[in-house]
Amino acid sequence: MATGAKNVQPGTEEEWDTVVAPYGPTFPFENEGDTLTGTYLSVKQVEQDDMANPGEKRMANVYAIRSDADGTEYSVWGTFAIDDAFADGKIVEGQTVRIVFNGKIPIDNGKRSVNQFTVQVKKS
Repeated sequence: MATGAKNVQPGTEEEWDTVVAPYGPTFPFENEGDTLTGTYLSVKQVEQDDMANPGEKRMANVYAIRSDADGTEYSVWGTFAIDDAFADGKIVEGQTVRIVFNGKIPIDNGKRSVNQFTVQVKKS
């Protein structure tokens, strides 16, 4: 049995274009008032499990934003408020945005809750 197998390729002068890159870390909106300010880079649509309908899938938006504070490229998952803010060209790539977590709002007689956000774009 062979052990220690390696997949090493010799160096070349070839150039590569990245067509798929890993998502940045998800920004940790945990406490009311948590804020991400940075440059809006892009949005991707991804398929994920639908938590409200087990066994089904749904499409979700994930926004890439480069933080002004530390230069990290964060992922921000779409919610109703966030998706609405970025819809129809209200915010375009390259603009500076601020997303503020306003806390959770109970729904369904307190059985569930939704995250509330304020999304702003810097005036030019």
